[in-house]
Amino acid sequence: MNNDMNQDIIDTAILQEYTPTLVNKLIAMFQEQAPQSIAKLKHFATEKNAEKISKEAHYLKGSCSALGGTQLAAICKQLQLKGEKGDLNNVETLIEQLDQSYAQSMAILKRLC
Repeated sequence: MNNDMNQDIIDTAILQEYTPTLVNKLIAMFQEQAPQSIAKLKHFATEKNAEKISKEAHYLKGSCSALGGTQLAAICKQLQLKGEKGDLNNVETLIEQLDQSYAQSMAILKRLC
């Protein structure tokens, strides 16, 4: 993956605002918490619980943004808005995209640190 593609997934300028120690701590926390949030989103989608999807997506969006995860944050925003509207069409597809984007993002973050 080239740097332009990486930049579309992770905004490295955000990471440069932090100390290397803080970046490593944030990545470790994100690596622990994001899969839990994604699992919750999958569960809430199965339950057809739009409100919980919206809240969990909002929470995860903040974590993604703090690490420069622009692609992840954009997908979370879509999920959040769908949840707020009670529109569950294609939610499972978005969650699958989120899962794939998470894997790509973590691979990039691990290479950067």
